[in-house]
Amino acid sequence: MITLNSRIALVLLSAVFLLAACDDGGKKTGFNSSNTNNATNNHTTDLCTTKTFECNTLADDDNDGISNGHEGCECRLDSDLDGMPNYLDMDSDNDGIPDAVEKGTPDINTPPVDTNGDGQPDYIDTDSDNDGVFDGDEDRNGDGALGNCEENPLVCQGSCVDPESYCHPRLSICVNAECLKGETDPKTADTDGDGILDGEEGTFICNASDEQGQGRRPVQYQRHQNNLFHIAIEQEAVFSHMDPPNPTPVEGASGFDMTDVDHASSGFVVSRGPSDVLLSREASDIITGLRTIGEVVTLSGGSFMQSHALKEQIVNVTLSMRVSAATNPGVIRNRIIALLLNRNLADFPSPINSPFTNSSNDFLVNLMVQRDATDKSLVMGAVATYSDWDSREQVSFHVADAGSGACIASVSDTTENECESYLYRAPVADIVWVVDDSGSMSDDQDRLSNASNTFLQIASTLGLAWRMCVVDMTEDNNGSCCTGNNQSGDIWLSSGVPGDDTKFRECIGDPAGAQTADGGYEFGLTQMQAAVDRHMPPTQDSTVKYRPDAARIVFFMSDEVANEVDQSADYCNADAPYDANECHFFGGCMASDLMGCQSVMMNTAQMITCEGYSDGMWNHNDCDEVYRCMGDMSDEAWDPMLCDPVVQPWVDWADYNQVTAYGLHILASDPQECQEGDNGNATSPHGYQEVINRTGGLMGSLCQTDLTTTMELMIEDMAGAASPIVLTHTPIPVSLAVAIERKNAANPDLTDYEAIPRSKTAGFNYKASSNRIVLLGQPMDYPPYEVIISYARWVTSVAPPD
Repeated sequence: MITLNSRIALVLLSAVFLLAACDDGGKKTGFNSSNTNNATNNHTTDLCTTKTFECNTLADDDNDGISNGHEGCECRLDSDLDGMPNYLDMDSDNDGIPDAVEKGTPDINTPPVDTNGDGQPDYIDTDSDNDGVFDGDEDRNGDGALGNCEENPLVCQGSCVDPESYCHPRLSICVNAECLKGETDPKTADTDGDGILDGEEGTFICNASDEQGQGRRPVQYQRHQNNLFHIAIEQEAVFSHMDPPNPTPVEGASGFDMTDVDHASSGFVVSRGPSDVLLSREASDIITGLRTIGEVVTLSGGSFMQSHALKEQIVNVTLSMRVSAATNPGVIRNRIIALLLNRNLADFPSPINSPFTNSSNDFLVNLMVQRDATDKSLVMGAVATYSDWDSREQVSFHVADAGSGACIASVSDTTENECESYLYRAPVADIVWVVDDSGSMSDDQDRLSNASNTFLQIASTLGLAWRMCVVDMTEDNNGSCCTGNNQSGDIWLSSGVPGDDTKFRECIGDPAGAQTADGGYEFGLTQMQAAVDRHMPPTQDSTVKYRPDAARIVFFMSDEVANEVDQSADYCNADAPYDANECHFFGGCMASDLMGCQSVMMNTAQMITCEGYSDGMWNHNDCDEVYRCMGDMSDEAWDPMLCDPVVQPWVDWADYNQVTAYGLHILASDPQECQEGDNGNATSPHGYQEVINRTGGLMGSLCQTDLTTTMELMIEDMAGAASPIVLTHTPIPVSLAVAIERKNAANPDLTDYEAIPRSKTAGFNYKASSNRIVLLGQPMDYPPYEVIISYARWVTSVAPPD
């Protein structure tokens, strides 16, 4: 007889048995592994030669879609020897791709896929397709997708219509270099079906640098001790904190030095309060301040752009500096830090030392200015002797990277690695030169003509297929191209055409050609528009129209303000007082009303008083006549809120026509004697400056006896603007690595890949202003060529992970 107590005991015993059978982390007591009808026999692996552990083979303890049995729980298989058995390890081979991605089948009852049939399922095989490339180096983000080729794919059967695409043999979709993003398929030995195994493709460059230096370059990351900034520098650089005495919450500084001969440069980072609400004026203030250290010439005023975190910045402001007593780059760097923080160098709590012994009187300074917050600016750059910068490529790269704006971030920013693939053709640029032909410009035209030899030589080194169209600034001219002295044949002067380089130099000296030249006016914006519009639309094989694949570049050269933004025409026909909400930048009415202005000119005391008002003479009733006659072309008169709309139509036009503008002019940061000009007529570059800033070009100073270096910087930047490789993200430049496809001359379909160095003559370079890669001295006989680029980048809320 079964009593109540006996029934309870049986129920409890059954419950214990069932609990034991369902225990997914303990002994396999609920199933008979020898029962051939039991489903557990299908959840095992031959890799377990000795099954000494009991486990629930049907369960999936790590939720990766592979059963415990298939992952070898019966022998506690641990493929990556990390101490975590596969059935509890979400990445059993530690290749960066989760087992859930590599299993290859959605059915937990089906054994995981073994692509190459070597007995090692993909989830524990680090090279699943046996192509010589680790799976984690093929699917770098571990998402199981092939770049972004599977987003809106084009289905194919054997071939694709696009000659630059391949039909993927496993997925049957069209893939190409652009959508692959540097990835290959870990389940297909020849991802693009071109007959070359993935192990022989150029994606090796996307891995961390190996012993031969091939691959993404290592980076040293440093945070300021008070969390004011985060920087990326060369791994070999020596970093040090250089904070000033009694710093405010936004003040701090650091230095970093490359001390060996081939890389000798001294870097700096400074956090400080802004000197002006406008970033452009702060940059000008910095240049002016540097004149207390030495004689400074602005080789390039830098490019206006946004950082990776969408912060306003001016990058690669390039200056030459001459000091009276020979010293070394570290000493100049230390003086710059003290100057930027408005401190005496001797007052720093810890002595700022210089590790350099090489001395010189001539230096090159490159820097960037970023508005990090309304109360905080960041200045980063580097110093080298001018001779080292000019003769040693690696020195010039270190200096350029420090001032690129891409090596500095917030302390909260993280990083990730990128690998991108592009098809490259030689850069092509059609350049319109808009040259002021007034009498005060004759010396400048001669210096530009002399520098043009170097300009064209570097263009050839860069592989830039250039064409030139030179026009003057006469308002009523029609934009026809000069083709030689007193000639306006209106065809492009071209590289490779004998004699066209000579004609180009002639046109710099006589830009009007056969047209009427009126040197009294400078309507450079009008002539820019006339010349570009006249040579549109782009037409293949035309000697008159733009080329369809050409970058459209405009180069201004003048020592006068653009007449289009001078308000004289309106103000000289208006009665005072002047509206406080108008742009007050204009040249005065003296030229059109000399008799009426004579009495004003004779009252020198009143003129001095009016010119001394810091808030502008137009705000003072007693200065109405002085202002009307003399005008005001100072930076104070150009209030961006009120004056930028005056030039906005040309900015919009340039943007619509995809024009990048460059220029040479007298700059606000130039010495006073140069600003006044040889004849006292020189004025600010407003009009041209705004177009250049908004289109991402460069402005250099006319106050140089030799324009060669500035023109070198200009043509290198133009080649960048013309390059077909625009990176997806802003790279940390010191991390960049590039590989290029090499084609067999006898059979161009036979290719291999080679890593190329960063070089100004035979490799690649990076141009921060356009975020492009430029190739130099590379064979281009059978275009296009695949180029694979690897780099690290900053990750922020506005630049999230891919």
